[in-house]
Amino acid sequence: MRFENVHVMIYAVWIVPALLIFYIWASGKRKAAMEKFANPELLEKIAASYSKRAIILRALFDAAAVFFIILSLAGPQWGFYWKENKGMGVDIIFAVDTSRSMLADDMRPDRLTLSKRAIKNFVNRLKGDRIGLLAFAGRAFLQCPLTVDYSGFNLVLNSIEADIIPRGGTSISLAVEEAIKSYKDVDADNKILIFVTDGESTEGDIEKALAKARKEKIMISCVGVGTPKGSTVSVRDESGRKILLKDKNDNSVISRLEEKILKKIADTTGGMYVRANEDDFGLDKIYDEKLSILEKKEAEGKKVKVYKERFQIPLLVALLALMTILIFGEKKENV
Repeated sequence: MRFENVHVMIYAVWIVPALLIFYIWASGKRKAAMEKFANPELLEKIAASYSKRAIILRALFDAAAVFFIILSLAGPQWGFYWKENKGMGVDIIFAVDTSRSMLADDMRPDRLTLSKRAIKNFVNRLKGDRIGLLAFAGRAFLQCPLTVDYSGFNLVLNSIEADIIPRGGTSISLAVEEAIKSYKDVDADNKILIFVTDGESTEGDIEKALAKARKEKIMISCVGVGTPKGSTVSVRDESGRKILLKDKNDNSVISRLEEKILKKIADTTGGMYVRANEDDFGLDKIYDEKLSILEKKEAEGKKVKVYKERFQIPLLVALLALMTILIFGEKKENV
């Protein structure tokens, strides 16, 4: 057995004992009031129809009814069946830049952290779209294949860090090729790749990679993260202390947003370029203006375990307890 709203059971811990304590207190008060009204011999005749046993039973049935009502609200479940979750949507792969330049703090708290937060918020609005994640720097690796399991995607997204790719640099071309491989066995007319990067220090043959993307009908949109003015980059040394990243001449490295290449990528593949800011990252704009108008297909979902609701059983027991109270009452002739 499991409970959908297990936190509700906390009410049973104090409400039921409180109800029983109230009955004990009320019984004592009533007895004291009756003793003030008449002497014991006369009281026996006046209250001859009342039964202590019936009063106790009523208190117990009241407490039982309240307990089972709370139990019903807690949503007891046992037994289950498997259900396949399917939805209508498009396939979207996020390519997240994890090079050191993404640690620049011209966007708070830094470019990479803001990017992860924005992607997570964006994913929370999706319904039926499959999403995937690849991380890239000097190389590119698929971190999460296309899925409708958004919670699983977010777990992988949270694990992305600036040092996850062993080779430094920024190779957008390798990220494009990795996305093409990820879409190899996908039967879809609309294949979406969204780059989240500062576009700086791009390596590789980008023209060749874009030609492949066009051939495979992959639409690439880009979110430029950072500012043209740029900022210093803070990294952690071996002791975990934050220090400024320096070049070979011991000068602080200044990382700047390079928009030209990102605009070219988007224009070449029919996508869209947006510059992110802390208030509006731009993913919603890409979805609303580019992706929402695409033809959606049924996405193969994952099988999920659906538990059977059993709240009716404790609710029925509570109803029987309340009916019993009405039948018995507090008088001897009803016991």
